[in-house]
Amino acid sequence: SLTGTGGNVSFSKSGKGHLNYLAYFRWNSPQLELNDVGYLREADLATQIFWMGYHIWEPRGILKDLDFNLTQWSSWNFGTENSIIGFNFNTRLLFKNNWSLILMGNRNFNISDHHLLRGGPSYRMNRRGINSLTINSDDRRSLYSAFTFSTLTTKDNLRKGNNFLLELSYKPSERLNVGINPSYSELSNEELYVATINADSEIKYILGKIDQKTLSASIRINYTFLPDLSLEYWGQPFVSMGKYSDFKEVINPDARDYKKRFSTYSESQIIKTSDNYLVDSDLDGIGDFEFSNPDFTVREFLSNLVLRWEFQPGSTAYMVWNQSRENYLLKNDSGMLPEMKSLFGSNSKNVFLVKLSFRFGR
Repeated sequence: SLTGTGGNVSFSKSGKGHLNYLAYFRWNSPQLELNDVGYLREADLATQIFWMGYHIWEPRGILKDLDFNLTQWSSWNFGTENSIIGFNFNTRLLFKNNWSLILMGNRNFNISDHHLLRGGPSYRMNRRGINSLTINSDDRRSLYSAFTFSTLTTKDNLRKGNNFLLELSYKPSERLNVGINPSYSELSNEELYVATINADSEIKYILGKIDQKTLSASIRINYTFLPDLSLEYWGQPFVSMGKYSDFKEVINPDARDYKKRFSTYSESQIIKTSDNYLVDSDLDGIGDFEFSNPDFTVREFLSNLVLRWEFQPGSTAYMVWNQSRENYLLKNDSGMLPEMKSLFGSNSKNVFLVKLSFRFGR
């Protein structure tokens, strides 16, 4: 239907002065459906955003530059149901030696997730916060590094996690540039969607606790032979492992007390088979329904090697080798490092491509 409305209104100040700000409002009414003529991520949504930033560019003490940013946002549906209220504060300190420090704090309140139950009712989430710290070295040097640590917490520890990211870049000469960005994250989430079950004409939404670990790295090597001839490589090994436990059934998705939102199955109510879980919710000795074991291990390696040759001004030839190795395993019974080692023994898919770009005329 195209009978709905959508649009946005904004008011901002930028440029002169230390203080800048932005006020923004966007809406998509429930009747607005643009997927036949374009793309609309979500209708029945109104979002308000306010941002304010203060920039001090006059050197003070050990500082060369200083930024403060504050953002506030909230969303509603057209039934006036508030789905989130959020705040973000971040500051960037640039020191006189051109190192920098970035601090960020993010808080979300009154969260109602419309998508968690995959077409089911909205599910209320506990308030959550994200804090991060980033340290950057002087990017003018041949050796550059950056380190970021972030942590996720929620009320009652229903969701928590840590993420570590390291960035290293080395440019020993004008021709060669080498970079590697390894990262590692841990996440524990008590309320992750597992399955939707139709049991005796009753829809049941099953959640579970996931403990997930992810290890990855991005590797880049660029070498310039001549101004018009260069070789570029990018590769990314990736391993993520998730193990589920503490399965539960949603009983009151809008309850503010998380203990009333779901009922956790006891050991006598759920039995694990080789590939499934069998649930006897009424404890009559007869299984009422079952769902697949959601444990997983994802192994993936992606890489691109590109030789670029500008054989005449404006005309370029690209010779590309793309390789991918992918495995999705329905298990979680080995460690992170063994899975990373076995990644390179997986079957590979190779694509070779030649692309020519010509410029006509002057």
